Amino acid sequence: MASKVEQITDVLRQLRSRCPEIIGSSVVSMEGFLIASVSPKEIDEELVSGMSAALLGVGEQISQEIMHAPLSQVFVKSEKGFVILNSVDKDAVLLLLVTGDAKLGLIFLEIRRILPELQKVI
Repeated sequence: MASKVEQITDVLRQLRSRCPEIIGSSVVSMEGFLIASVSPKEIDEELVSGMSAALLGVGEQISQEIMHAPLSQVFVKSEKGFVILNSVDKDAVLLLLVTGDAKLGLIFLEIRRILPELQKVI
């Protein structure tokens, strides 16, 4: 039987195969530790994971303090693309790096489709 990390990695590979605009995908703990990743070698996965923890912290504060609701997604747009963080469960987050020409509606649809798969594994 495949390990938890291998199972998560398989789900991330399936996501990238369905959405080639996804440059990199990871599952990260809420503390910013990398759990599993499918990313090109030029992406420093540990750095991205650590920075995602900072982004999550601010997002959670805003969501709780201002919106009085739990955080479900953080979305960052840059000139070259997008960073999407989506809650998997209370302990893990899906992190996607996406090209600027991606059809975001399709990306969000695929996120909704794979979250139950990730939740089963995690």
